[in-house]
Amino acid sequence: ICAYDAEWMQEELRKNGLTCVLTHTPLDKIKGETEQVISDNKTLGLDLVGIGGYYGYKNGVTTIIDEFKDAVQKIKANGMRLTYHNHDHEFVKVDGKNIMDYIISNAGDNFKLMADVHWLSVAGINPTKFLKENKSLKTVKYLTSLCAFQTKKEKQKQQLDIRGKNKNAEKQTCPSLCVF
Repeated sequence: ICAYDAEWMQEELRKNGLTCVLTHTPLDKIKGETEQVISDNKTLGLDLVGIGGYYGYKNGVTTIIDEFKDAVQKIKANGMRLTYHNHDHEFVKVDGKNIMDYIISNAGDNFKLMADVHWLSVAGINPTKFLKENKSLKTVKYLTSLCAFQTKKEKQKQQLDIRGKNKNAEKQTCPSLCVF
């Protein structure tokens, strides 16, 4: 989400034996500087342009989807896809449907999901079930630290089931696992 020089970033990653699997690009940059976003992602060797979340509700999501059609088409024309990092607020119900369902059903075929299993769990969503139900959208499982958000007692009550019964589920459905 912070400003960076893609060539510098790629060199630093290379020097440290790391790779970038996706970005968190501000919405106005995707819309207003689409060609630069595409160029930066190419420099980083990425085919995913990541949105780090959206803090609006249904009407705002409709606006975002409509306003970003041109940018999404340019991204798609360059062999890339848009990916979205969820938080817990996308699971608030509006008109009987949660915002994430609305995003998924209206975002189009150039959309992938960076499923943050911590925020799924905070929202009361079973991560394993959600990942299986949205297998076609998922590109990356993203784990955030519970320590920053919960007390020890809360952590003991809430355990993330990212593997479910199938211990190899993430190998079958996700090429990358990010842990922060």
